[in-house]
Amino acid sequence: MRSFVRERFTLRNGVEVDAVCEHNKWRDGTVASVCSFALEDGKRIEVQSSYRPSPLHEPGESVRVRYDPGNPKKAVLVGDEGRQAALILLCALSFGVLTLMFAIAAAFE
Repeated sequence: MRSFVRERFTLRNGVEVDAVCEHNKWRDGTVASVCSFALEDGKRIEVQSSYRPSPLHEPGESVRVRYDPGNPKKAVLVGDEGRQAALILLCALSFGVLTLMFAIAAAFE
């Protein structure tokens, strides 16, 4: 949950810059796009998308990244945030359904 909050903060308040997708990294049938961008001092920083069934970006594709200037290694690919938000929503809905089921079961005791 902490990384989700940090990611949301970076997406809202971070500096947005251009990046380039360098390659895709495969793991257990899923793939993450690995992109890089340059800081003002020329230092290159890599940022990776979350793993998903198909690539978020293709190598050579231009993408947008947001990063916290105080901690640029915690960069976020713009457009990759939806998956975590969907996971949080799914967990919240599951918790709500379970609560409702227990409430109904308790009412019939």
